[in-house]
Amino acid sequence: MSNKIEPHREQRLPDLAYDDVRRFDHTLNRATSSEDTLWIMPQHNEGLHMLVSFANGVVYGKEPEFRTLEARGWRYIERLDIGLNFQLLDSHTQQVSRDLEYAPHVELLLDGYPRHPIRHYAELNPSFRLLTGDCVWQLFIRYLERTRSDAAACDIRRQVADWQRNARENEKTLALYIDRLFAWHKSLMVVQQELTYEQARFNNQQGHVTCMQVDRMLYEDHDQYLHGGTVTEQVVEQRVGLDVAIQDRNELFAKLPRKRRLFGRMVGYVCIVAWSRIRGYFLRCAFLFDGSADEVQDHEALGGQIGNYWVDNVTHGRGDFHNCNRGHPLGYVVGRIGRHELNRRAELVRCLGFPARVDQYVRVKRTGTCKLLTMGRMPPPRDEAIQGHEGPQAAGVCTGALNRGATSPSGHAAARPGRMSEIVPSQGWRGSAVIPHLATPSGGAVETSRPAPRI
Repeated sequence: MSNKIEPHREQRLPDLAYDDVRRFDHTLNRATSSEDTLWIMPQHNEGLHMLVSFANGVVYGKEPEFRTLEARGWRYIERLDIGLNFQLLDSHTQQVSRDLEYAPHVELLLDGYPRHPIRHYAELNPSFRLLTGDCVWQLFIRYLERTRSDAAACDIRRQVADWQRNARENEKTLALYIDRLFAWHKSLMVVQQELTYEQARFNNQQGHVTCMQVDRMLYEDHDQYLHGGTVTEQVVEQRVGLDVAIQDRNELFAKLPRKRRLFGRMVGYVCIVAWSRIRGYFLRCAFLFDGSADEVQDHEALGGQIGNYWVDNVTHGRGDFHNCNRGHPLGYVVGRIGRHELNRRAELVRCLGFPARVDQYVRVKRTGTCKLLTMGRMPPPRDEAIQGHEGPQAAGVCTGALNRGATSPSGHAAARPGRMSEIVPSQGWRGSAVIPHLATPSGGAVETSRPAPRI
């Protein structure tokens, strides 16, 4: 058996975790109707982790796909690692959607499948012998060799690195941001909200119609993909546009400094503009408060107050919200987290950072560029600030403000206190805009001469 593998192939990329894919799938394909019925779209994306693992193995792997075993005069074909994906090829192609775009090496794998004869035999036993005299597994090997040859010709590894660079920077920046907040605070009270829109609400009858629309589009997408057609852009009713969500997000954070009764103890936040096939765009926000403050201990009630503020003062009746601190849906970490609760801290970072990890391999299609991730200013390293006699209060800055001379994980010089920090724009989240916080680590209010800058 011949299996040509380039000796200079780079180290294999990390696979996409199933938990991250599951959160992504729930965001994309699940919604609750106005009658409290959970609706699940016909298109499921929980198989993305297997598709990504297969693509990583084809482009970066060095292991053989099959090996031949002989016992008692019989010859057996054993599938190894990549070879296990042989009879999953057709199910991998079910992930093709007009709503999603994939990393270059995943796209290359999917593009070559409809044009290769292997697509007619993917459901057969690998040892089945064709009329040409070849076994099906040999046809599969030639498909992989063709894909690897195309990958080398177009320098696919460089394209993948470019695709993933900004999402990785966002992931590192977010993890560092949470660590710095815990360095300055003994505990954080995490209040997470889904800030949505009244326009995106639907009843059970509308949910049934939407499911039928998505089911039909799924069939059309797969049929066009297999026959070399163009997968067109999807349009579903009840959708909220990206421009609406961005405008309301900007207004929300512009108004935060004026609402000190509600946000006076907030020391940080992370806001992600997310997308659902049913609801369209909405905001997933994690508001991080000083966990020692008495006024934030009832975090469920605090979440309800934030949601009502979004509805009444930001969207002026157009908005809706889901208080995640009360419902505890999948993928959310809420409540008080102490500095020494390392497991819960890691869960919080995984919860807030899963869009960056998913963006390294698959993203929602959209037109134009915009910042889909915003967070507070990066707090200075505590040890350096203490040695230089510059705590956040002494420096006259907010909790998240970067100290002078600090650098972001990307190596860029940090912004001076009171100004927005520049973080590498991301093609996934489109970068991270930074807005001042409203409280110092000690909980005192910060005097500001101007409102928080717009994103």
